[in-house]
Amino acid sequence: MFEATTRKNSVDLRPLSAGQLFDRAIRLYRQHFLTFVGIIAIAQIPITVASILLSLLAPAPEISLPTTDVFGNSPIWGFLQMTQAAGNSSTFGTVVVNILGWALALVGTAALTRAAADAYFGAPGGILDGYRRLGDVWVSLLGAVFLAVIVTILLALWTFIPLIGWFTGPGLLFFYGLVAIPFITPVIVVEGKNASSGLPRALELAQRRFWWFIGFMLLLGLFSQVIVTGPALLLAGGISAMTGEGLSPTVSAIVFQTISLLLNMIYLPIQLTCVLLIYLDVRARTEGLDLALQVTLDEENPEMVKSQLAIVGEAPAPDISFFPRRSDLGQYFLLTMAFLGIYIAIIATFILLAVLLG
Repeated sequence: MFEATTRKNSVDLRPLSAGQLFDRAIRLYRQHFLTFVGIIAIAQIPITVASILLSLLAPAPEISLPTTDVFGNSPIWGFLQMTQAAGNSSTFGTVVVNILGWALALVGTAALTRAAADAYFGAPGGILDGYRRLGDVWVSLLGAVFLAVIVTILLALWTFIPLIGWFTGPGLLFFYGLVAIPFITPVIVVEGKNASSGLPRALELAQRRFWWFIGFMLLLGLFSQVIVTGPALLLAGGISAMTGEGLSPTVSAIVFQTISLLLNMIYLPIQLTCVLLIYLDVRARTEGLDLALQVTLDEENPEMVKSQLAIVGEAPAPDISFFPRRSDLGQYFLLTMAFLGIYIAIIATFILLAVLLG
C-alpha cells in the first residue's frame, strides 16, 4: 500500500500496516472533517426528517424505552446506516421512506468515497463536489447492489445443499457481507466499473487477502461498536433513567433517530475511508499500483494529480464471475469451521457455568 502525501509535485509511497491504515484514515478524516460530515448529512438528514414526520403523523400507545440496539448498526455491509421509519406509521409511508433511504445511503456512500479518494491524492473539493464528481456512477452502484442482493439470495440457497453447502455456505455468506460487498463502492467509484463487472471485481480483490481482510473488517466492526453502539446504549439508558416511566413510541422514534443521525455522521466517514484505503492497499500489493504512480513522481506538471487519479482509475477486467471459484471453497470451509468452533465454545462455556453455579 502507499501513503499519499502531496508535497509540491511528489507523492510519498510506503507500505502501511493495519494500524497505519487506521491512522491514515483518521488523519484524512480530521483534515476534511466538515466536508466528509457534510456529505453524510446531505444523505441522511432528509430521510431522518421524513421518518420523524411519519412518527408524528401516526402516534401509537406508550411503550417502554427499548433497551436493545435500535440503530441496526452493522459494519458488514460497509454502507451508510438508514434511519428506520417509525414502526407505527403507515405501511406505504414506511416502505417509501426505506426505499428512499436506501437509495440516498448508496449515493452518499459513493459521494464520500469520491471525496476521500480525491482528497487522498491532493485534489480535495467541497461538500457538493463529492456529489458533482459522481456523474452517473451512482446508477451503476445501485445496479451493482441490486445484483449483490440477488447473488446473496442464491448463496443463501447454496447453504441448503447437503454437505458442500452446509460446510461452505455460512462462511461464504459471511465473507460476501463482510468484505466483498463493501468493496463494490470503491471499485465502481474509483475504477468506473459498471454494475455487471463491479461485484466480480470486488470479490476478486477481496479474495486476494482473504484472512487479512476478515481480520481488518472485524476490527473495524469492533471500532464501530465503541463509537456508535456503546454511546447509543448509554444515551438510551440515561433517557430511560431520567424519565422514570414509559415513553411514547413517537418520542422514542424522534430521540433515537436523532441520536443515530449524529453518531453515524461522525463515524461513517471513518469507516468508508478505511474501506477505500484497504482497497488501494490490495491494488498496490497485487497490481503494482504504487509502481504505476511512481511514473508521475518526477513530472513537473500542474496536472499531476489528475494524472494520478486517471492511473488509479485504470484497472484490469475481473477474471471471475459473481460466484467464488472452486479453488476458494477450502477457505470458506475453514471459515465455516471457525464459526462452528466458536459456537461450540460458547455453548460449552454456558454449560460449564451452569454446572458450576448450579
